Parts: sequence; structure tokens; C-alpha cells
Amino acid sequence: MADDIASYKWSSYKEYASKKKIVDVDFVLPLFDKEMDKAIEKFKKFNNEPNKDQCLDLLEKRKTLSDKEIKNLVLKKYHLDLALFHNRSPQMQAEVLKYLKELDGSSLRQLSRLTGFTINKIFRA
Repeated sequence: MADDIASYKWSSYKEYASKKKIVDVDFVLPLFDKEMDKAIEKFKKFNNEPNKDQCLDLLEKRKTLSDKEIKNLVLKKYHLDLALFHNRSPQMQAEVLKYLKELDGSSLRQLSRLTGFTINKIFRA
């Protein structure tokens, strides 16, 4: 990115801090102070203070279940092969779909592929 906010190419910071070109600074700067010179100094101070902001990087890797793991979980819990899922009663289908949705590491798209049901039907279950 950049070493500081003033050197970041796509930031509007410079327009607020010194060179007004296209940004309407008259809305934001008065929030810092009524006097424009003081407002600019307070704006600079605010933007350069250390904070605990974090980048949008994911800190933890999201857990994912493979198709095989999901099939084995269903087989173990319900003694049911997902390939034969459509032949079960609507109540059983709803129960299994609810269980599948609660699995940490599965997605609606993956469950749709495994069960043959639409994402909408799985979501509503």
C-alpha cells in the first residue's frame, strides 16, 4: 500500500489537508472545528493517530468440509446415502437439511450439489 496516508495515491487525504481540487471538504472539516485552519490540523491529527484498525485480511482460515466428509457424517448420523436422499419422506429431508446447514464448513452451494435440492429449498429448510 503506502507508508503513510498522505502518500497513498488514491486517498483524498491531501485534499482535506492542503490542496482542495475535487473533494467537497466543506462537509467534513467543520465536524472537526468551525475555524478551517484548526479543523485541518485536527483532521490531520485524527488521521495520523495510532489505532487498532486491522486490515481486511482473514486472520483465521475458514474451516471447510469435503463432500466425502459431509457424506460420511450423514451416513453415520442418519444411516443415509445422500444419493438416495430424494426417496426419503419430506420430514426426514427437512431434518437432514437442517442438520447439513448447521455443519461448520459447508456451503449452501455444496449442499445443493450433494443433495440435488436447490439452494433456496435448503435455505428454507
